[in-house]
Amino acid sequence: MVHPGQGGFLPKHSCVDLVAVVCNLVEKQRLEGGWSGLLTADVESAYNSVDHGKMLNSLIRHGLPCTLVSLVGSWATRRTSALWDGVQRRLTSGLPQSSPLSPILFTLFITPVMSVGSCRKFNFANDLGVLAHGESLTKVEKALESNFSKLEEWGQSVKASFDNSKSELILFPPKKGQDHTLSGGSPSTKALPPPKKSIKWLGIVLDQSLTFQEHVKTRCSHTEKLVGFLKRLRNPASSLPLRAGAMAVKACVVPSLLYRSEL
Repeated sequence: MVHPGQGGFLPKHSCVDLVAVVCNLVEKQRLEGGWSGLLTADVESAYNSVDHGKMLNSLIRHGLPCTLVSLVGSWATRRTSALWDGVQRRLTSGLPQSSPLSPILFTLFITPVMSVGSCRKFNFANDLGVLAHGESLTKVEKALESNFSKLEEWGQSVKASFDNSKSELILFPPKKGQDHTLSGGSPSTKALPPPKKSIKWLGIVLDQSLTFQEHVKTRCSHTEKLVGFLKRLRNPASSLPLRAGAMAVKACVVPSLLYRSEL
């Protein structure tokens, strides 16, 4: 029911697991002398954009019992909202973000997008990653362009849209026989965003050579700010106990520095 590239809800399908799979596939392609490209896309207003009718049809296609689909439909469609005028209006789209049921329904709703196009896809919540491989840079860009166009078509069919301002592109050059100092710039097609030297996806900063140096710099910078804040708490006039300071370091500083260090 849930696509293998979908993160969450399954063992070994966390954000780190998804990024690790992508890095492994890219590294394998680079060693073989090929190019790879990762295009990230964000579903705009994810929960608010879910059309109730489209969602219920998606549940039916997943093979859920009619009684369960009817129950979900009653839960989703019988909600109302009132503005300043006090008039109750029935909501025809959207899922309540405070409900534990909403992430599950949204995952089932967005699952069909994982099979759109030929490129391999990875998704966590509304953060989608499209991975393409090819013998040349041009083939990778054309594959990503084709898949991105099909994603937009799918979005229109389910009354959802992608936030193009949040889309990012990174290209991974091969290790053998070609120049690997690709810099950011404009791709050969205007349908794709300009490629960057590094992008942040699912909380991890990826660079073109997969050295994770940018990720380490980002985590160190963030941790330095935390350390500076804790130092101000431990000034001579402070009454913060030493033990409490040590607990703060263990609870805040160490996790910040080692964030996503599993990779």
